Amino acid sequence: MLAVQLLGRIRVWHDGTEIDLGPPGRRTLFGLLALAAGHPVTRQDLVDALWPHAAPRTATNVLQTYVKHLRRAVEPHRPARSRSAVLPAVGDGYALHVDGGAVDVLRFRELAGTARSRERAGDVRGAVAAYGAALALWHGPPLVDVPALVDHPQVTVLVVQHRQALARYGDLMIASNRSAEALAVLAGDAVRHPLDESAQARLLRACHAAGQRDRAFAVYESTRRSLAEELGVGPGQHLVAAYRDLLRDDAVHAARTAGTDPAAPG
Repeated sequence: MLAVQLLGRIRVWHDGTEIDLGPPGRRTLFGLLALAAGHPVTRQDLVDALWPHAAPRTATNVLQTYVKHLRRAVEPHRPARSRSAVLPAVGDGYALHVDGGAVDVLRFRELAGTARSRERAGDVRGAVAAYGAALALWHGPPLVDVPALVDHPQVTVLVVQHRQALARYGDLMIASNRSAEALAVLAGDAVRHPLDESAQARLLRACHAAGQRDRAFAVYESTRRSLAEELGVGPGQHLVAAYRDLLRDDAVHAARTAGTDPAAPG
């Protein structure tokens, strides 16, 4: 049985033993077929993706050679000249047939869908668990070691879906008073997207809720400076709202420390 990882470096296991897919061209081809989730990809589409600028005259032959080597790798015990069950020719192209649960991308989408369903049903605990399991499948950007696929439309969609799941997970963790558990994930997202105010505001709120006020102030100041220096703009409403909540709570904390209650009537 095959297991496929696309969320991070592309990796493949056969019955628990990792397979060497070979040089970049073969890895790119395998990635393209894995992203298609079992649907066939035409030879022309594969050639266009493998050689985006100018395909060599031998492109079709090279493609067939790649397929031959990949079949040997993923089906080491297949009898010679028998039809491939994992990487068959389908029409004018090829498909990769792997059990859906064995491909991390499909598992991620399944878990994220479960999380959304549980959230709509009001099952916050179940939604958090499903989102957490979905995010745990990520070991880095999709197919990070296959440069030819960095800007592939399917990869772009995956990145968006990941950030959507991460945002909902973070919001639910904050609302559930579990901010401290989500800080590492939210901080990582904020570092990767320093000018995304939603990500920075979410991290600020999580730090605030976790009692890390100094860190929350630092997040605001760092983001404010970056926005001014990089874009020439000030903080937007989401970041400002999170900052005001932080200031209000900090004033209450300072007053209580001094032995007064700012909310008490004068």
